[in-house]
This record gives sequence, C-alpha cells and structure tokens, in this order.
Amino acid sequence: MNQTPKRETDPELEDIRQLGLLAHQHRQAARTLGVSRGTMSIIWIVLGGILIAVLIGLALALH
Repeated sequence: MNQTPKRETDPELEDIRQLGLLAHQHRQAARTLGVSRGTMSIIWIVLGGILIAVLIGLALALH
C-alpha cells in the first residue's frame, strides 16, 4: 500500500515559510505599484508609523 508518511510540522520551518510568503507578497505589492522593493519598504514603515500615531492619539484622547 502506498501511504504517504505524515509530515511533521516543525514550527521553525512554518515560520520560515510564512516569511517567504510575506516576502513574495511584498514583491508583488511593489510590482503592482510600480516601485522598487526598497521604496515599498519605506511605504510600509511610514504606514506603520501613521497607524501607531493614530492608536496613541486615540489612547490619549480616551483619557
């Protein structure tokens, strides 16, 4: 009988796969926008900074 052996999932290998998927999505997003990968990195950093600033502003406004 041909049974494929069950593949043990190594958490470290899964993390590496996820990083590869993120890198692929990053390249696709850069290609879609027509910018270089370095420029796309700067865009992500700026967007992350804006999000953090908004969250801090909301937290301060609630107090």
